Amino acid sequence: MMHDVKYRSLLGSLFFLVTLSLGCATTPLPAYFLEPVHQSHPDCAPQTHLAAVATSEHSGEDAEQAAKGRLIEQLNSEIESETVRAMERIKQNTNVDVRVKITSHIKHAARFEHGHLVQLMGQPHQHQGRHYALACIERDALVRMYDADLMRGMAQFTQAHTQAVQAFEEGNNAAFTTAWRMAQKEADGVNGIF
Repeated sequence: MMHDVKYRSLLGSLFFLVTLSLGCATTPLPAYFLEPVHQSHPDCAPQTHLAAVATSEHSGEDAEQAAKGRLIEQLNSEIESETVRAMERIKQNTNVDVRVKITSHIKHAARFEHGHLVQLMGQPHQHQGRHYALACIERDALVRMYDADLMRGMAQFTQAHTQAVQAFEEGNNAAFTTAWRMAQKEADGVNGIF
């Protein structure tokens, strides 16, 4: 009888430990992986950040890369859409061929090139066989980066334009052509920022 009590006690303890370990193995999925805007991560509030979530069946690293890629693609799409809308409002009186050319140029030039600003929020989370990752980018960091790009582009354009005017006034056609092409290139770069 004493042996029976010890056996039952051992089974009860074993059952408790197995139940506890199973409970720990399936930690709940944080809400920000399902609703990053409405149930945001504490360090990635929608008022101050843009966010993207991705999952992977393979690894946490795959989920992280997918989340970064999804956020960058979202930014590319928003930049392109806003730029096209702005250009269409400005160019309402131009013919269709010019508008198509402008739109094509915008799609090529308006790409998000500051992936280094994207941050991963914590470690990937594994839940029911899937790995989850959250990527965020601070809105103010984007504004500061585009302001810096714009100021740099405008300074380079101004310098090239000044050189072109000076070469023209001196009658130096070769220097004028080179400076003018550089000014055009810088103008296209500045337009690409928008």
